[in-house]
Amino acid sequence: MTPQDWWTLPGPNGFTTALARDLITKGVAAAKCPRPLPEGLHDAIRKKLADEYVVETVVFDASNLKATQSPLHEMATLRRVSGASIGTVADFLENPDLADVAFIVEGISADHIQTWSYLLRAVMSERAESPPAAGPYLLLLLPDRMEGGR
Repeated sequence: MTPQDWWTLPGPNGFTTALARDLITKGVAAAKCPRPLPEGLHDAIRKKLADEYVVETVVFDASNLKATQSPLHEMATLRRVSGASIGTVADFLENPDLADVAFIVEGISADHIQTWSYLLRAVMSERAESPPAAGPYLLLLLPDRMEGGR
């Protein structure tokens, strides 16, 4: 059985379906996943979002992010959007070049979990004022155990 076939089984398919639904309805979703990530997970999520929601996915590796770098600026530059045009969370969420994009974020270290927590609260607060009609969407694939840090 190939990884692609495995992700079509009821359990794995239910996981990616629920994850995609939460992501699209809330604008933000998170899942704890073992490391290394199960083979084919990115492809299964990418296919689910593309086929059911016409959303493109971009994988963002946060492991190299420095404390002085803005995650939103760095994600925007992956889509060739100038970080200078992203002054606020609202600027990121309202940028038309990011409207149909889901960022799959992985590699968040224990040292940076608080920064990401603040960012997610700000994104969710902004989304509460104007629920997502479009992206960008943030999907965090967190390790099932955080190592290092505090």
